[in-house]
Amino acid sequence: MDETPAHPRNSRIACRCLGLTDFRLQERVRSERLETVAQVSEACGAGAECETCHPEIEEILAVCQGERVDAELRSQNRRTCAAETRARVVEWLEKVAVPCLAELDASLDGFRIDGLAVRLRLGGRADAGVLRLLADAMRADVCADLEVEPLR
Repeated sequence: MDETPAHPRNSRIACRCLGLTDFRLQERVRSERLETVAQVSEACGAGAECETCHPEIEEILAVCQGERVDAELRSQNRRTCAAETRARVVEWLEKVAVPCLAELDASLDGFRIDGLAVRLRLGGRADAGVLRLLADAMRADVCADLEVEPLR
């Protein structure tokens, strides 16, 4: 059964080192007819560094090849991706966003992470322009498919 996310919004970060989503990796696997983790690593770098994403890449390959994926493996991959994505976003917020906001007399007053949707509540002198700058920087540093929006 094909389980390709219809849109990056329904996707998750598969390779945390490079910030590549399962959506983008599935596109790559299909367009280049990749069949192994090694081929994926060679084609785009996913899985070449820490190798934590190998189970996710194996699942993507199985889905693209029309194979059945074990429900427990799928569930474990989702939990791992969610935890790793959250850790990566939180680390970026703490190390990059908070210091930058402080220089602008602004603050990060709250955030919520739901898949690839990151919602930020900014305070102080922050405005929509500051949110756009943070969103662009976060997409460049963490994952290009993140959707960064205001938290209300």
